[in-house]
Amino acid sequence: EAGELIKKLLDYDPLNFSAIYQQASLEGASFTRWNKNMQNIDNDSLDIASMFVNANWLEDGIGLLSLIQKPKNLLVDYYLAWFYANNNQPEKARELINRANQISLDYCFPYRSETEKVLQYVINVDPKNANVFYLLGNLLYDKRPDDAMKYWRVAVSIRDDFPMAWRNLAFGTFYHDGKATNDIQLVKNAMQGEPNQPIWDAELETIEDS
Repeated sequence: EAGELIKKLLDYDPLNFSAIYQQASLEGASFTRWNKNMQNIDNDSLDIASMFVNANWLEDGIGLLSLIQKPKNLLVDYYLAWFYANNNQPEKARELINRANQISLDYCFPYRSETEKVLQYVINVDPKNANVFYLLGNLLYDKRPDDAMKYWRVAVSIRDDFPMAWRNLAFGTFYHDGKATNDIQLVKNAMQGEPNQPIWDAELETIEDS
């Protein structure tokens, strides 16, 4: 019965990676076989994992994300930590948080609603993690700018040398609060950490001219 439902889903959408994963699990197919059409393994796997978060399918989430040996997106390990923590394995979860903290932020662009739940869990375990507050700000700014800027402020209070957090806080202060005077100093704080960012020069000029 499950196989028939999966087949119908794939007939409708052959690139439904969640259905492809479930089919592969039923058939015992290898990871490289079922993910061959993914353009971004980390990101597409997080799409599936987000459904598992909503369904509270902990073993499925662990099974899926554990297949990614060297993720470039630190959210993979944060999600995996959430699954392990809720599966009564807090030590393994903490190990994954520590591993995620060594991964660059360059490939991390949070946008899923489920990610807030995961990041809030990480904050509870690791409350001095500036990266997580920064990512929460990025996630929430479009719909909840006040919360986003609160998180960015926490990020720079934990880690003063955090250029992107300073820059985002400057952006939010200028466009949401309309406080150009404060914003100028925030951009300058960002530029001290990363002086070779031409776009920040342009943003500073825009603020100073306002």
